[in-house]
Formats: sequence, C-alpha cells, structure tokens
Amino acid sequence: MDFSFFQNPDFVGLFVKILIASLLISIACSYIGVFLILRKMIFFGIGLTQASTLGLSIASVMGVSSYVMEGSAIFLTIILFSLFASNEISSKESLIAIIYCVATGIAILLVANSPHGDSHILYSIKGNVLGIQNTQLHWLTGLIGVIGVIHFLFYKQFLITTYDPVFSRTLRIKVKLWDVLLYSTVGILIAYVTKLSGSLMVFTLLILPGILAIKMFNQLKHTYIFAVVLSIISCILGVGVSLILDLPTGPGIVVMTFILMLVTWVIFNIFKVARSH
Repeated sequence: MDFSFFQNPDFVGLFVKILIASLLISIACSYIGVFLILRKMIFFGIGLTQASTLGLSIASVMGVSSYVMEGSAIFLTIILFSLFASNEISSKESLIAIIYCVATGIAILLVANSPHGDSHILYSIKGNVLGIQNTQLHWLTGLIGVIGVIHFLFYKQFLITTYDPVFSRTLRIKVKLWDVLLYSTVGILIAYVTKLSGSLMVFTLLILPGILAIKMFNQLKHTYIFAVVLSIISCILGVGVSLILDLPTGPGIVVMTFILMLVTWVIFNIFKVARSH
C-alpha cells in the first residue's frame, strides 16, 4: 500500500486538523456519556442528536442559520425533558422515545420533497469531519473549553444529583437547577458536534466507551479515564484508516470504536477468568 501521500504537506495539515477535531469530539462525548449512563439516560443522547437533526432540516427548508435552528431545537428538547421527565405518567425513557420518533418523522417530512433530501439525511447521520474549517475548529475548542470549566467547577453538584437526587433534595440542593445546567451543557455540545461529525458518530461516542468503562471499573475516576482513552484510540485509528482507504471518517470511527470495545471486553474477561483460577 502506498503511503507517499503522507509526504504531502497539504495532506498532513488536513490530517492533523481532522485528527484534532475528532479527538476533541471524542473526549468530550465520552466524558459526557458517562453522566448519561449513570443517570440511566442512554437514549437521551440519541434524542438530542435527532432534535439537532430536526433543527438542521428546518434550517435547510427555511434557508436560515443551521446553528440557530439546531440550538433552538436542542433547547426546546431540554426544557420539555426538564419539565416532564419526572411526571408519573411519562417516564424518562418514554419521553425520550417520543422526542426521537417525532423529531425523526418531522425531519424526514421536511426534506421529503427537497431535491437533495436523501443526501441531506445521509449528511446528518454521517457528518463530514473532512470539511471542517479552521473557524469551526476554533469554535469547537472554545466550546469544549467552556463546558470543561463548568464541569470542573460544579463536578460535585452534578455527581451527587446524578447518584442520589432524593438525598440531594434532603440537603436542600436544587436538583432541577443542576439538571438543567447539566442537560444544557450536553445539549449545546451535541448541537454543535452533530453538525460537524454527524449523529451516528456522536451517539456512538456518547454511549459505547462509557458502557464498557462502567462494566469494567468500580471507581468513577477509572471509568472516566478508560472511556476517554478508548475514544481517543478509536479516533486515531478511525481517522487514519478512513483517510488511507478513502472512507467516511465518522462511520470509520464508529466501527473502530466497536471493534476496540469488543476486543477489550474479550481480553478483560479472559484475564478475569484466569484470575479466578
């Protein structure tokens, strides 16, 4: 196989830019994903990604800013979830299912008569990290930096309301307030990165690394570290293989994440059985 294109400065520059963007998305999504899994809200991520896709579809039809419409759809979803998730009639899972189904249906209807409807839906799923601009990369870095600072400052509040919201209320902690802040950081992150990398890659990185990490480790610190490391390795391999074989980057990272997850789980269980004997 010919690797001479790595000697091309333009290709190397593109590779580095794509790799940095993918790494930032991978790290942020895998960290946020652990919170969603701990809250037993695995499908909240896909609900938000689909709401983001709906916003993108509305923007495409109306010819307005996609960022404004995606952000509005995400914000409305967060408000609805915050208001009705604790309702006795509607469980969190059923509300997320309703949001996903309705958002998907409306998004498809909006682009059904568009001459580029099929390509629009495909783009919203697989994204296009290859086309990321320097300005978008700067915005991505700044956004993840701000969200990182928020989670650093309020980590304890997010954690205690995640593990035991009932006990948090007895301590007079405003659970709803911290929930809205947490969901807002998740929503803003998902809204932006979905446009860059597609809903498939975002949902995969939100869920797969965190699920495996929680199954393998009891300490939360180790869970976060492993989830982030797994996503970083998947990202590097996925971007490299995708560029070499001229394949879509997002789906490449998704497949590589699953392969690494499967291999790691098998090795982990082999060592576990060996220790027991």
